[in-house]
Amino acid sequence: LQVRPYDPPLPVLVVADAKPEALVPLGETQPVSLGPETSPRLRYRNPLYVLAKAGEPVEVKVTNQQLNANYRYGTQYAVLDPEGKQLLEGSMKVGESAVAKWTPQRDGVYVVLAESSQNGYLLQVSTKQPCALKATQKQRLTVNGFLGTLYFHVPQGVTRFSLFVKAEGQAAGRGGKLAVYSPDRQVAARLSGDLGTLTELPVTVPAALQGRLWALTGEDLTNDLSLYFSPEVSAYVSTDPTRVLVGERP
Repeated sequence: LQVRPYDPPLPVLVVADAKPEALVPLGETQPVSLGPETSPRLRYRNPLYVLAKAGEPVEVKVTNQQLNANYRYGTQYAVLDPEGKQLLEGSMKVGESAVAKWTPQRDGVYVVLAESSQNGYLLQVSTKQPCALKATQKQRLTVNGFLGTLYFHVPQGVTRFSLFVKAEGQAAGRGGKLAVYSPDRQVAARLSGDLGTLTELPVTVPAALQGRLWALTGEDLTNDLSLYFSPEVSAYVSTDPTRVLVGERP
């Protein structure tokens, strides 16, 4: 993106290495739900993937979240089409919001990228298309202070998977409290404490609960928390259990 003069300067948003991915809706008929939809407060680079249909308008609200009185960084954002070409861009000052709006010319996965430097941001798809954030070892999901509830798919045949987390700059002994919920709304695994080093949370999957939607919750996060899943489960997490995306099956 061409960064225009701004006070203070906007963070540089790199889009050249971003690309849409082959994703499809999960389509589970009775997904687990743990309450109203919540939006994690994101920090740094966390691509949002939106599955859109031609002719159906899409609106994604982008909100700058100031994390420190001395952080006056605004937010820069961009949208890429299914071919990876930049469709639109925008920016805002600290504490402001903007809505990225477009009407797709073709069906496919669109990517919303945002960057707020030291500040955080929210990405909310108000038009309710299926959407997901990514959480892999290469593309770790990074949140600050608030995770909320995220939903992800555990494929049939998976008997065990792991969640990996690491906290940064947290209060002593308070990296956060995390819980993994199975499709029957039972806590399958918990993790809490300092989390200042990369920590693995193993989860056992009974046969009856394979091929279903699971959930991850977090609370008492005192600063940054990065997380990712082992490759046995879907790399994509969604805030709404009815709008989950998974990798396209071969």
